[in-house]
Amino acid sequence: MSKKYEFILVFTPGTDKKEVKEVLSGLKEILDGEKVSVKKEENLGGMDLRYSINKQDRGDFWVLHLESEGGFRSDKANVYLERNKKVIRYLLLKSKN
Repeated sequence: MSKKYEFILVFTPGTDKKEVKEVLSGLKEILDGEKVSVKKEENLGGMDLRYSINKQDRGDFWVLHLESEGGFRSDKANVYLERNKKVIRYLLLKSKN
């Protein structure tokens, strides 16, 4: 039975589309190595944050819809995103569907 996840990423406002695509492609490489497929990629656009993060009041939100046959370890993805200065927050959620 496949498991579904959502990876929510918040980029600093004004991040170039090219830089966003580079971060997302690097993340997809890591996910491919973990046998996780990206089913859908959504740009939710810029939104106000509830609280300031790194002196930022807004963020550009992206959601990746993922699917995996077994669970996966997010260690490598966490390290990759923590090291990237353009990503100010991220969250991995397990979907009920």
